[in-house]
Amino acid sequence: MLELVTTEVSVVGAFASPPALDALAPAGAYRCRVAPDEVMLVREPGVGAALVRDAIAVTAGDPDAVVLETSDGWAVWTLEGDARRAAFARLSDIPLGEQGYVQGDVVHVPVRVIVDSSSLHLFVPAMWRGYLRRRIFERCSSLDVRARASSAAWGSIGGPA
Repeated sequence: MLELVTTEVSVVGAFASPPALDALAPAGAYRCRVAPDEVMLVREPGVGAALVRDAIAVTAGDPDAVVLETSDGWAVWTLEGDARRAAFARLSDIPLGEQGYVQGDVVHVPVRVIVDSSSLHLFVPAMWRGYLRRRIFERCSSLDVRARASSAAWGSIGGPA
């Protein structure tokens, strides 16, 4: 069985020079290097303001740095179960490692993916939330995909706690 879970997260975007971002590693946050001048930080829901404060303190030496709490701009779908990689292969050609961060085209929308030992977390711009959900169910129908009735918080279903 394949389970699709709505995942609640805090997301912060930090935009600064590469050296400033290299120094950015807030405790408890999953750090995704999106581009040389961009990092996405992910933690459990409700800690976005604290993440912003931490990131601003670290990037303060870069006069052009910008740090934004962007949680509302993202929808996160988590794929769990033994068929999660088979499902993802039906959605995208992006190669997945055993763990880590990748980004690219997933059913024709830009998606950021965090891979951990038991889950695939798909971060999609919020306006594409319903579209991605529909496409997962359409393309993975033979994999017995089920939607979890309740959402889960980041850390409780994979990702660092």
